[in-house]
Amino acid sequence: MRAGIKSVERHNHSMQTSYSPLGLDATVAWGSLDYKFKNTYDFPIYIEGYITKDKNIVFNVYGNKEAMGGKTYELYAQANPNNSKEIRSYLITYQNGIEIKRENIATDVYKK
Repeated sequence: MRAGIKSVERHNHSMQTSYSPLGLDATVAWGSLDYKFKNTYDFPIYIEGYITKDKNIVFNVYGNKEAMGGKTYELYAQANPNNSKEIRSYLITYQNGIEIKRENIATDVYKK
């Protein structure tokens, strides 16, 4: 999501996890839930995945920085002030360091 790649399928956890902020998580469960995305760029991407010594799973996405035309992305999540269980997530697009777009990409509800 931080690479600006379009999410096709994403399911949030039902409760907060210790390893990911609310609204920026994705549940994966063999045979039922998955996180899927689509490469919408005009160039291939490279995905590196590994497990750390403390047994966290990490994925890095690499692409052609020059072909991005100075665009960078940031994920931001905040609680709905009227409902603390509801989290809204945004993808912020920057062009040469200046914000050009803010898109609501998900609204998730968590159990307390």
